[in-house]
Amino acid sequence: MGGSMCTGNSSSQPQPRLSAIGSEGDDNASYDYFRYADYSADYPPSGDETSRLRLLLHNPHELIALSLGLTAVLLNVLSLLAIRHSCERLSTHFRLLTSLALSDILIGLSVTMHIVNKVVNPTGVGTHDERVFARCAFVFIKALNSTSLNVTLLNLVGMATDHYVAIIRPLHYPTLMSRTRANFVIAVFWAVAVVLGFSDFLSGFTQYQLMRLCLSYCDVVWYSSYQEEYTVFAVALLSLVVMVVTYTRIYVKVRQRGLHFSNGARKSSMPNSRRALVTTLLILGCFALCWLPNCLFQIVMVISVKVDPTSVEKVLYTLYTADQYLYDLLLVNALADPIIYCVRMHDIRSGCRMMFRRAACRVPQKPPDTCTILLGDRSCRERSDSTCLSKLTVVTVRT
Repeated sequence: MGGSMCTGNSSSQPQPRLSAIGSEGDDNASYDYFRYADYSADYPPSGDETSRLRLLLHNPHELIALSLGLTAVLLNVLSLLAIRHSCERLSTHFRLLTSLALSDILIGLSVTMHIVNKVVNPTGVGTHDERVFARCAFVFIKALNSTSLNVTLLNLVGMATDHYVAIIRPLHYPTLMSRTRANFVIAVFWAVAVVLGFSDFLSGFTQYQLMRLCLSYCDVVWYSSYQEEYTVFAVALLSLVVMVVTYTRIYVKVRQRGLHFSNGARKSSMPNSRRALVTTLLILGCFALCWLPNCLFQIVMVISVKVDPTSVEKVLYTLYTADQYLYDLLLVNALADPIIYCVRMHDIRSGCRMMFRRAACRVPQKPPDTCTILLGDRSCRERSDSTCLSKLTVVTVRT
């Protein structure tokens, strides 16, 4: 696409986005070609929506991804409702929790939209306008997914910083982590994530000036060798380093307090320190388990494509399958976030109980079928001794 002239017919059947991946001397080859290649390989454009839906139901990866996406949306919506019923919902920590839950919801929605779009809006079929719309929908949903992943990573770093200040410098916490600063940081997180997530659209502006006579802007983005997923894994690796350093210092500090408490000072605080220690290990362990395999896989793919592209072509389907399931593992983190950050917190558990109590009170109760009336002397009705109560007449009236 680097030339100044259009080659080929823009209305012809689209080739995989990165079909030049195995070409000799391609220095701009992308590592993520098998995930976002023309996905009509999974869902052939021939046939109607019913046939494509049938293929989806027989694809284990798609079913797992769809289930994880919808479950992530449900759990994080419940977390938001629990935060809303919490007394600390306006604190800095809970504002970060809210931002994290919203980003996880966006992950689940973007994954669901991507799968549904494969069925109802396949690429490579229909009129020219329909094909352009399909490609625009695809690259937009992909950018939305990258945005949600980036903002989730940034929120995790923000919460690690919040934990660090609260434990290492508790006296400075109200000043350093004020509500105003928290709102500003969260806004910056989302702005940076949007810019990085939609950088694929920004990168195609120069090429579009050369190709606009025969390709739409979405076509240029579609065929571009640049992938905004680069930013996701760069942010993921940077976030992993920051979180390891931060939570290691938290671990050391909490453990020192535990040893200090065990020598007789403030023993009543030991359970809270141990609980904070376990929560810290769960946070870091879950993040590493869900993100590290995919990051390492993509790094290996970058090196393999640069060194020997033909070796990748030989095991293309295996790599494609591995990439899909590693992405499913990445989605598990969106499920673990509300469990680790919310369920283990007393305020959130109290918010959940209050939420379910209010929901139960709003459920209309079925009125009784019968009503029992006691007839007799009023003074006797107000007494509780068995002798007096035996003299009363019991009348049952059907309502």
